[in-house]
This record gives sequence, structure tokens and C-alpha cells, in this order.
Amino acid sequence: MRKRIERWVALQHTRDDALTALTEAGVPSGPIEQVKDVAEGDLARSRNSFVRVPDPVKGEVSVVNTPFRMRNSRVGPAGPAPRLGEHFARELWPE
Repeated sequence: MRKRIERWVALQHTRDDALTALTEAGVPSGPIEQVKDVAEGDLARSRNSFVRVPDPVKGEVSVVNTPFRMRNSRVGPAGPAPRLGEHFARELWPE
């Protein structure tokens, strides 16, 4: 079966052509995204999977949003991750 699928895919001009043909035939399918394209993809945008937060060093950065959200609740990252040693309690470990 795999060889037949590979031969069929090789006959398609582009990935989008293959996806269109599959969709028109009623076959559930979707693209395999490159890692670098995931954050900008339609699915990530529609689900608000990434948000931009201020960062004191880099300006504004994109981070993963909270995966579980409830209506009328404010959840998600409010700011950047702590800097190295920013929350270190020195009084617990005196030098």
C-alpha cells in the first residue's frame, strides 16, 4: 500500500495538488508542516497557540500559549520566562 501511495504522490505537481485531490475524494488528510512553519500555520493561528510577550532583552518574542483555556478566564503567559538567577533565593544558600 505504501508503494502505491508513494507512486500516486509522485504524480502530483505540488503538496497542495495532492491535498486538493484527497479532499475532493473525501479522504481525511492534511499537510505535514515543517517545524519552522508550525507557529505561522493556519491551525496554530486559528487556535491562538502562540502569543507574543514582551522580553527585556529581545523586545517581543513568540511563546507557546496555555493549551487549556476556559471561556471568560484570563490565562496564558503574561510575560517572559525568568532570567537566569532572577528568582534565586540567595538567603537559602549563603556563600
